[in-house]
Amino acid sequence: SKGQNVFHLAANIFFFYNGTFIYLFNLASGDPKKLKEYFFKTDSNGNTPLKVAAQYGQLDNLKIVLESNVDTKIKDSVFDNDNSKGQNVFHLAAAESCNDDTFIYLFNLGSVDPEKLEKYLFQTDYDGDTSLNVALRHGQFKKLRFVIESNTDFKIIDSVFDYDYS
Repeated sequence: SKGQNVFHLAANIFFFYNGTFIYLFNLASGDPKKLKEYFFKTDSNGNTPLKVAAQYGQLDNLKIVLESNVDTKIKDSVFDNDNSKGQNVFHLAAAESCNDDTFIYLFNLGSVDPEKLEKYLFQTDYDGDTSLNVALRHGQFKKLRFVIESNTDFKIIDSVFDYDYS
């Protein structure tokens, strides 16, 4: 999509195996102000580079940023700020383009703050879908099962059964 910078492009699935994202991140880390600018840039869909990495299951790329000593606002940007469709990172990671390990990694990061995690999981996008509905629509049973088995809150189970999938 338009409006992408080099990190959006490197976070895309086509660059997964060649380490482009990690190389660029290490290169840009010398200028924290510029790095922050790069990671807050949104593409025409309203996605930051970290959201693109989550969407395409780029676990190594996410880890290199989220487990580094960069500005916490950059790390928080993976969860904050919805895209132009009202989707948060869990909507993107719940779809089939993201692997299970990346979704589980994000879930575990988010579970540090259970109230925020619940907010993210139950947030509806502009189509009325929660991330759990997205997972179900895309046949991502393992992701859905992981969330249900990780949480004894029946609100999660009810949200899956009570949703109108028509």
